[in-house]
Amino acid sequence: MYLQDNFIKNKKLQGELRAVTAKGFNWFDSKDNPKNSIYSLIKKVWPKHNYEGFEYWVIDYPVGDSMDWHNDKDEYAYKNFNTIVTPDEGIVYYTHAEDLEGGVLEISNGPRKEIKIHPKTNRLVRFKTGMPHRVTKIKKGKRKAILVNAWTNKPQTFL
Repeated sequence: MYLQDNFIKNKKLQGELRAVTAKGFNWFDSKDNPKNSIYSLIKKVWPKHNYEGFEYWVIDYPVGDSMDWHNDKDEYAYKNFNTIVTPDEGIVYYTHAEDLEGGVLEISNGPRKEIKIHPKTNRLVRFKTGMPHRVTKIKKGKRKAILVNAWTNKPQTFL
């Protein structure tokens, strides 16, 4: 696992990332070169890589929401073939963590061992997203994040 505060130094890019919205799950092929802020974030995290592409989405949790224990996976393969195929790694990049209570990212690191990461604006967390993880209940404030998974092979969800 890797954590870095003040990850994006460029204030213009920070502002663009804060304004990003994305519906559902999205895909970038590595051979593509779109000019947008999420791709700039991906290029900063993975300047050199052998991934086929990147799955991304944006979550803006309302107060009262949480995410139960899960592991990121190819949802199509799981639903249709009961097969768990996980990404190689992923990130959580916090665009907003304002006046926040709750919303802690917990990553399971074995039986009864959890890494707890409190959201902080402009914080990047990189980890094996195939490991069980969750987000605790948002009690107060704003928690918005961009999530990206790196895949060596394109998941069936996007074929």
